[in-house]
Amino acid sequence: MINHPITALPGIGPKLSVNYRKLGIDTVRDLLLAFPFRYEDYRTIRGIADLSPGETTTVQGSITSIRSRRSPRKKMTLTEATIEDATGTITAVWFHQPYIAKTLKVGDKVSLSGKIDDKFGLSIVNPQFETIKDSGPTQHTGRLVPIYSVSGKMAQKGRRNAVKNAMKAVDEMEEWIPENVVADYDLASIASSIAALHFPEEQESWEKAMRRMKFAELLIHQIAHVRARQHIELSKAHAIEMDLPFVKETISKLPFALTDAQRKATFAIMQDMENATPMHRLLEGDVGSGKTVVAALAAGNTAFQGFQSAYLAPTEILAVQQASGLQETLGPEVQIALLTSSYQEINGESSTRKLILEALVDGRIAIVVGTHALLSDELAIPKLALVIVDEQHRFGVEQRKKLVAGRGDIVPHFLSMTATPIPRTLAMALYGDMNISILDELPPGRGEIETVLLRPSQDKEAYGIIGEKLKQGFQAYVVCPFIDVSEGSEADSVKELKMKLSKNHLRSFSIQELHGKMKAKEKDEIMTKFRNGEIDVLVSTTVIEVGVNVPNATTIFIEGAERFGLAQLHQLRGRVRRSSDRATCFLHPTSMSGSTKERLEAMVKHDSGFMLAEIDLKLRGSGDRFGTRQSGLPEFQFASLSDHTLISQARDVAEQILDTDPELEHNKKLADELERFLSRNSPE
Repeated sequence: MINHPITALPGIGPKLSVNYRKLGIDTVRDLLLAFPFRYEDYRTIRGIADLSPGETTTVQGSITSIRSRRSPRKKMTLTEATIEDATGTITAVWFHQPYIAKTLKVGDKVSLSGKIDDKFGLSIVNPQFETIKDSGPTQHTGRLVPIYSVSGKMAQKGRRNAVKNAMKAVDEMEEWIPENVVADYDLASIASSIAALHFPEEQESWEKAMRRMKFAELLIHQIAHVRARQHIELSKAHAIEMDLPFVKETISKLPFALTDAQRKATFAIMQDMENATPMHRLLEGDVGSGKTVVAALAAGNTAFQGFQSAYLAPTEILAVQQASGLQETLGPEVQIALLTSSYQEINGESSTRKLILEALVDGRIAIVVGTHALLSDELAIPKLALVIVDEQHRFGVEQRKKLVAGRGDIVPHFLSMTATPIPRTLAMALYGDMNISILDELPPGRGEIETVLLRPSQDKEAYGIIGEKLKQGFQAYVVCPFIDVSEGSEADSVKELKMKLSKNHLRSFSIQELHGKMKAKEKDEIMTKFRNGEIDVLVSTTVIEVGVNVPNATTIFIEGAERFGLAQLHQLRGRVRRSSDRATCFLHPTSMSGSTKERLEAMVKHDSGFMLAEIDLKLRGSGDRFGTRQSGLPEFQFASLSDHTLISQARDVAEQILDTDPELEHNKKLADELERFLSRNSPE
């Protein structure tokens, strides 16, 4: 059953399966390996008489009355039920869910989890609910409840039920870590880990499951990197000489002075590229540290020597922006093509895909910029000597082979850039096959940024300040954790907040929303308008997190700030530090539980991404307990920066395995898992 399509599970027909496929879930195996991104803690079960307003808890009792009615004042359907236990009664209230009155009936024993309110008498508002069976534990209430990514008409309850049904096949999941490694490192089995992560019962088994899953993905990651290093050592590249006069002249024309860190990184890259062995370098720099200029100089020097470069950006928005930035740095004499699904341009002028492909073949185009579509088989770049990968996408040797297919044994030099602040020693352990350059200085002329931690009730105050900044001609971002209304969260979604701001706080300004469900062309049109000043406020998800550059945007308001990790908050804050103007970042949490206050206060005190990364390590230790992992790395689902020991152990094991079995011929299941890892981390 494990490899059966998702439609083999009860309740998932062809229509619903389309939504699962959008999440990358095609089979029962896929579903079991698609874990919750957080849990709601509904373990506390209280008697009704002991309830306090404001707490989130679970109530269990019998329904004594239930009805749906229309509220003429608020123009919504209310469903109300009276719940009774041995200690008292409480009203359960649901908005816009009239079906509940048909699902539940008087006399049903129910379990309800949610927030207690006392505005209009004691009530539990929009609670999760289920009827209590005579046997078996509750699934949606009264426990740690898993929260999953959903798509379309999928609901959390349906997703949990599907996982529960899929659990019948969990014992068919094959163990792919070698038996001796499982024994030597005391790792939990894959089957027990899957069960503990979907429906955790207690701390110890959950932590053991997390440790196993972290080790498993780190092992695969390390095998991929050790193999990459071995491949590089046997490969040849074009030796690209550094043309010092060209480099000096280009730098002299820049409207700013390079930092010492930028100069060192530029020359380290060019020295690497003078060798006939492929460069494999990671350029790591804090938000706004000027990685793009360093990449432009490397690509420009490559062009000056008669060779070509491919620049891969993570999104179409950034591809457009980076093509423009490269042209600005290198000038019109360097032919730069922008090639995405929506854009075909040469030096900023509209072209056709056919003309660009032809110009790449005959060498007229020196630099081609695009998204992962550049890995397409139809793209021929005969003199490709440098591949630059921007921000979160780190392609390994397996993916780069697509760019060099049909060009003999010559492998392009490879420059990967990341704004994820990783301490050097940890970066060396994670990416041992790469040389590392770190940009730890901000370019001169960047304005100061003030970070303000708001109380949940202070949002109106902040919007008043934003309004004043908008009147002065500046622009603002408002970032939300969700596109639509989220179950179990008080944080406003993009759609809710746009509506609220348009009707109230910022109604006299132009407001637009931006999120990942929009088509690429629509997103880019909105970003172009925002860049041009036609939109005052952009209400967005984290699609603006990486690299987006609008100097006139000097304020960012982050809704539900507790739902973002420090690294992500720092990335978002970096969006408003693009000019010499003073900037402001408002952090608006909806709750301040656990270590949230300490984490958010660290954002107020510290400006350095590297410092914040170190603080995150100290605060998180071995990671969140039953919580949302927020301090990880782009490639990983489980592992985080704090897993020093596991990273080291995984590297040792990877080297031991490849020393005796370099092609994984005797570790077939491990080889299959490596293929899955590479396909997951490679664009299609």
